[in-house]
Amino acid sequence: MFRPRTTPIAALVALVATTAFAGALSAQNVTLDEGRFALFLDGRDAGSESFSIHRVGMGDDARILATATVSVDGMEMRPTLEARPDFTVTSYQNELTGRRTAELSVVLNGSRYVSRMSSPDGEVQREYRASARTAVLEEFVSHQYYFAARFVDGGAGPIVALTPADGGQARLEVVSSESEPFRLGDQQLQARHVRLQGGGSVRDLWIDDQGRVLRVEIPGRSFRAERLPDGA
Repeated sequence: MFRPRTTPIAALVALVATTAFAGALSAQNVTLDEGRFALFLDGRDAGSESFSIHRVGMGDDARILATATVSVDGMEMRPTLEARPDFTVTSYQNELTGRRTAELSVVLNGSRYVSRMSSPDGEVQREYRASARTAVLEEFVSHQYYFAARFVDGGAGPIVALTPADGGQARLEVVSSESEPFRLGDQQLQARHVRLQGGGSVRDLWIDDQGRVLRVEIPGRSFRAERLPDGA
């Protein structure tokens, strides 16, 4: 049987092409952040969150994907968020099980966000006015403050926070942003402590120089999320 002969040059071309293709795929999927949080309510251990945030694609086709599994106080959530490279949210889904059961979706439609939630009580649809500085900040979901932190870095002006599972929308003002020491496991870091206020609550964030969220505290809800060191 005839077998085509592979010349050294042809083999080299094939190797270069394969390497370039693998490199292109790698460049199209960049991990922005991933990790785990320990969650506390009223000072007691209430659950955990594992999450991953990636940038997928290149150029005009790029998008940011954030996924997580959150177990807190007898409830489990599986939020999935998609955003543009400028962190504008384009779609969001969340599945809630346990003591509360619901499926919800949020889609950017022109100048509005359209939200639909299905639960044993029926289906509810809401609309929210879209803003360039809108972040989904679901209750007890901590990795989503990564997006709020990008807007803090982006300049002055309020952040519009959506909480689709509760049908809420609030304007959050940055009332302070200060550098202070922070301990993450055995590491001593310098973190930025950002305080957001609005919607009848205060939210405190600690962010490192890579933009990673290290801690979230919402005193009015007696909630705290502590980032766990890598490998913990």
